[in-house]
Amino acid sequence: MSIFEQKAIQKIFINFKGRSSFIWNIVQLRSLRLIIDRLCEIEAIEKLDFDIHFSVDKEYINSNPHQNMIGLTNIGMSGILGGADSISLAIDHEHESDNIWILSSIHLQYILKEEAKLNKVINPVKGSHGIESMTDELCIKLWNYFQLISGQK
Repeated sequence: MSIFEQKAIQKIFINFKGRSSFIWNIVQLRSLRLIIDRLCEIEAIEKLDFDIHFSVDKEYINSNPHQNMIGLTNIGMSGILGGADSISLAIDHEHESDNIWILSSIHLQYILKEEAKLNKVINPVKGSHGIESMTDELCIKLWNYFQLISGQK
């Protein structure tokens, strides 16, 4: 039986938790897309419809809203540059009723989309030797591991 049962899968949603490592987030997101595309190619699936939602791991949310804005900008940009289909930048749940937390989360997403125009660039990291070589290296390791656990190697 195939890894993917083509008739059963309509759309896949993947939730990726971003961490504080800017480059590593980008590399992992790009590698995830490439590995899924490779699996579809091997399984003879035309094109698997999947979306990657990028959110912030809550351990990286700072209790100070101003420092949080700086950290979330970094993490959010890595999600966008890595090719996430959607992002959500969380607030500290201890301060949910505090308007500054809610406004900073909304404003940050607006800034990344409307002012930085990051939603207009198709592949902003293409051609970046460092990121592409790290992506290739991670894809090779992931593919070898996948073959090992599936008994193909």
